[in-house]
Amino acid sequence: VICAPVADSDGKVLAVMSAFNKTGSEGLITDFGEEDELIVQSIADSAGVALHKANLLENIKCEQKKNKSLISVMKAVNQSKDNMDALVNNLVAVAYDIIEVDKVTLYLLDDTDQTLMCTVSGLKDLEGNRYSFGKNVAGRVASSGETLTVQDASAIPAIAAEFEEKGYTAKNLLCMPIRDHRNKLVAVIELLNKKNNGAFTFDDENILAAFSEEVASALKRVVLEKAFQNKSDSGGDDHVVG
Repeated sequence: VICAPVADSDGKVLAVMSAFNKTGSEGLITDFGEEDELIVQSIADSAGVALHKANLLENIKCEQKKNKSLISVMKAVNQSKDNMDALVNNLVAVAYDIIEVDKVTLYLLDDTDQTLMCTVSGLKDLEGNRYSFGKNVAGRVASSGETLTVQDASAIPAIAAEFEEKGYTAKNLLCMPIRDHRNKLVAVIELLNKKNNGAFTFDDENILAAFSEEVASALKRVVLEKAFQNKSDSGGDDHVVG
């Protein structure tokens, strides 16, 4: 057997290449020689360059998707103005676009009773329902404050059953809390079933995290603008002290 490291230009090992059981001209197992070692190492060096370039390309694609999500969120805010319903619908449409999934659900936090209200969902008859912290997938994510990625929902009976009750078969999911700049929870977003039988990746999490930061800012901005507009329409009772 011959083993050779597959490394990038910085010497970081990306993989290991192995060759087993060298056969001679008559099909019999023979010993590897020095020349064989040089050939395997040469192939490993070429593979290291190729893998490094592939990783760079994936990083570029990820950054492009992040930038696309930020631009799309800004467009959604501009199109929605101070209409919260229009905003959340536009934001969910952006989520479908940047990470190709079958269903997206957005839960907004209601501060008055600390529940999550399903505001927009691709699942039937879910919109308008309220969930306490810890009661469903989104509620558990809200309670823990941690992103949840499940690659095989059928392997977790509680999760599989939750969506079966809603008439849906969850294969995999990515659920993330959305926090404002003060780290306060404002919403939870849930993505179901990556398209083309794909699995959720670390890049998906990074892209969704960048998207969620902008979503939190957008939601807060609309709330503040609406509050300011309501105050202006009512005339206000504030006095300016000079």
